[in-house]
Amino acid sequence: MDEDKILLDVIETLRPDLPELIGADWPLFQIQLNAYIDQFQQNPNRSPILRAHILALFGHHPKLIKAWSA
Repeated sequence: MDEDKILLDVIETLRPDLPELIGADWPLFQIQLNAYIDQFQQNPNRSPILRAHILALFGHHPKLIKAWSA
């Protein structure tokens, strides 16, 4: 399984819990995350930089990191 598929699968697994895990930042987080996912689908050549952006976005939320690593 490639890295892009793994990342997208993890995001989809966590998606139902994201609003609670992100808290007040959820609306902006959702917009940013959806934009990155859309870019993944439109331009697969940029996937390494998009993975980095997504991981950085997730990295600002400790509850999310804890859930991701569980």
